[in-house]
Amino acid sequence: MTDTYEAASCTSEYTISSKPIGESKVTVADTVIGTAYEPVLTTDSDGKNDAVFDYKPLDADDTAYSTEKPVAAGSYMVRASIPETGYYDAIVVTGTFSIMKKTAVTLNISIGDVYVDQPYSPSIETESDGKDAVIFEYKADGADDISFTTVKPSAAGSYVIRVTVPETDNYYAV
Repeated sequence: MTDTYEAASCTSEYTISSKPIGESKVTVADTVIGTAYEPVLTTDSDGKNDAVFDYKPLDADDTAYSTEKPVAAGSYMVRASIPETGYYDAIVVTGTFSIMKKTAVTLNISIGDVYVDQPYSPSIETESDGKDAVIFEYKADGADDISFTTVKPSAAGSYVIRVTVPETDNYYAV
């Protein structure tokens, strides 16, 4: 107390808030089956190193999220869950990416010497896992493509062979 004023007290409530997190995002570059990939997390949060990544097919329900990285061809969503820290609130961010099938880069056909009325078996070399289901088709040289057939010619003459390697879970058709 002073000569002019009496002592008074005053209280006020206040809150210390977590720092606001700037733009945060998680990305995975589109990739091809069999290629390793890692999610890239961009955030101001100091919880970045403790983030948990999980994945689901793009059109699946959120209950489909799993920490197991997808390896099959398809479109996926990645989710990064960044925990709360002493400075930042928890945050969840998502991104999308695709895993594409491989394209076979080699397809070599070999027939060897073929003689009239002798059995022969063409063979192929390719990295596609569809090579065991290959379809061989034949036509006389110069004939229209509509005349391709799976029946092997056995008469003397010149022929064209067409090979179709079917699409699989891992490779596009060749």
